[in-house]
Amino acid sequence: MTAPKSTEVFSRIPIPFYTAVIVNPAEKGGREMAQISRRDFLKGSVATGMLGAVAATGLGCAPAQQTSSEALSETGTVADAAETSSWRVAPESVAEDAIVDETVADIVVIGAGHAGTATARSAAEKSGKSVVLLEALEEQYYTIIGNDIGHLNSQYLKDHGVPEVDPVEFFNDWMMRSQNAANPSLIMQYATRSGEAVDWFLEKVPAELLETMTISYWPRHENMLDEIAGQKFWTGTVQWGMGNEHNMTEVYQAIFASLAELPNLQLIFDRKGVYLEKDGDAVTGVVCVDAAGTYHRYRANEAVVLAAGDFSADKEMMTDLCVTANDCLQEGITEWHDAMGGKDGSGIKMGVWAGGRLEPRPLGSMNGDFAIPSMNPGVGIYLDEKGNRYCNEFFGDPTWTGKPAARIKQNVYYTLFDSKLKETCTYSVSGHTCFDPQEQNIANIAAQFDQGLANGAEGDGRGTYVAEDWDTLAQYMGIEGEAKENMMASIERYNELAKVGVDEDFGKDSRVLFTLDTPPFMGVVAGPDHVGGVMVTVGGLMTDKYCNVLGESLDPIPGLYAAGNCLGQRFGAAYFSPIPGVSIGSAITLGYTLGEHLAES
Repeated sequence: MTAPKSTEVFSRIPIPFYTAVIVNPAEKGGREMAQISRRDFLKGSVATGMLGAVAATGLGCAPAQQTSSEALSETGTVADAAETSSWRVAPESVAEDAIVDETVADIVVIGAGHAGTATARSAAEKSGKSVVLLEALEEQYYTIIGNDIGHLNSQYLKDHGVPEVDPVEFFNDWMMRSQNAANPSLIMQYATRSGEAVDWFLEKVPAELLETMTISYWPRHENMLDEIAGQKFWTGTVQWGMGNEHNMTEVYQAIFASLAELPNLQLIFDRKGVYLEKDGDAVTGVVCVDAAGTYHRYRANEAVVLAAGDFSADKEMMTDLCVTANDCLQEGITEWHDAMGGKDGSGIKMGVWAGGRLEPRPLGSMNGDFAIPSMNPGVGIYLDEKGNRYCNEFFGDPTWTGKPAARIKQNVYYTLFDSKLKETCTYSVSGHTCFDPQEQNIANIAAQFDQGLANGAEGDGRGTYVAEDWDTLAQYMGIEGEAKENMMASIERYNELAKVGVDEDFGKDSRVLFTLDTPPFMGVVAGPDHVGGVMVTVGGLMTDKYCNVLGESLDPIPGLYAAGNCLGQRFGAAYFSPIPGVSIGSAITLGYTLGEHLAES
């Protein structure tokens, strides 16, 4: 499937061959982040903050405008020229004689990730229109980030006993979390149609892969919480990869194979978008480059869809757009790490160069403006470098609970538990990186206490120590002097509050306010590498309810659409997760509905 299929619905125009190369890689650098995979975490490791190591993602082709920086001055996206970042300046167009061929289709989708694949497949299945799906990676290197699909009310969930969710309740919780900054039309589509979209997605997944798919937080432990700190949580995540023998990349490889059955859809690998082409105000196509440096043109009769992913690998864009996360960095202590997902923002750049308007800053990111200094659930106590408690350890999921940690001095963090963790860990919520209290996971926690005692002062090599008394634990953790005195005072104060059942200091919910008085005790030491690591960004281009990209005047740009992490106004200023996997779930859902719209319009 690396080359277009021969079919009459596509028009292919050969052009004399010339060689040209674009060299504009996203700059990557910074220290490597100490991290632990969520799989290791579920096996009982509680040592680190940034849970959930991920594979490098498949970057979709990313388009740009054919004109130079004149487009930027015309759109006026930056009021002050001094604020203009270099990424906002469009490149020069490629010489016509360097473009070796041209393919014409009704719909061109740039990026074969979650959203792009859903958009292309939906549009092709629901119409006879010709669709080209372009992917930047070569087929043998294709991988996709994430293994969780968060959604509501699919038949699959119902068949497995998961209760139905009120879409309006879910919608209002989402809009509250986004401070009403999300696009309400898009979020209501997600709330009301994600179950339908996921059932449709699963139709192309082979039986042998479906058999290994699991539902997170199901069966649901009786101690799990549906709401805490004003945030609601639901069960609705299907996943691969978390201890399973298969992962989402394998799922997509199977889906790609099934796309060969659609005669009006071409999947073409090794096509990296360079810029968008326009006819007047309308976007009409994209010029791509392959790994050999050869250019190709794809013209769209009706629509070009930007689904090329986020911008977490472009540090200039991160600094410019993720203002809150950037401001949480502390000079000499923390800095941007290499992006886990590794996407260069090319789709969003090209959309901006074509006149598209970004949602208001700050744009959100998955991690970055919050830090996870230890495992979740937060039934223990969080201490700063001076041994003082500094926040409510269970203010919803870590996307909210972890914000204070990103806003204090980031040299070192401490977290303390007692042996009741083997029971109190079941008081969890179904949110981002939260503990899933299944029987094996609980047993892993118990085993880690036993192993920790055996490890003694050596710990587990990842910052976790276990001791029979607080004095010994403090010694293992390197807490001494005034910090140790403060630690002991913090524990005493915390236990006083827990016995009364009211946290007068930080407002922790009494349901998760447990005394720390039963040995052995566990301590976790986390360093500054727990700040500045971003999995993906979740902000992008503004659109209408049909995902039609808006220009600076907030009028739709004819022929230009956005999906996935190129699409803005899903989360507002910060990421959150009432169900794990909502980023992927919304990408698939809104790709499905966008494809439907393009098929019908």
